[in-house]
Amino acid sequence: MFISSLCIIIISVPSVVLQYFLCRRLCSNLLCHIEGFNSFFNGRTTTYFLVALSIVRYTTTASSSISANLQQKLEQHTLVLVLVCLVISAV
Repeated sequence: MFISSLCIIIISVPSVVLQYFLCRRLCSNLLCHIEGFNSFFNGRTTTYFLVALSIVRYTTTASSSISANLQQKLEQHTLVLVLVCLVISAV
């Protein structure tokens, strides 16, 4: 989520601030597509990471054998969970 916020700061904020100071839109077709993709991708990535975080949080707080097994499997496949979130949000 840090990288997502960093992408917003690097890609979107400078052009928006420049447009505010110049009091006109600088939105070329390419710039609009880049900003739109960046916002859409970061929004979906953040949503999927929050879902994954909720699942991990549930498994750590629930006290059942199913959640204990799920927690053990999530700990073993943390990288896979992160990659799945990134791939799903890119689709």
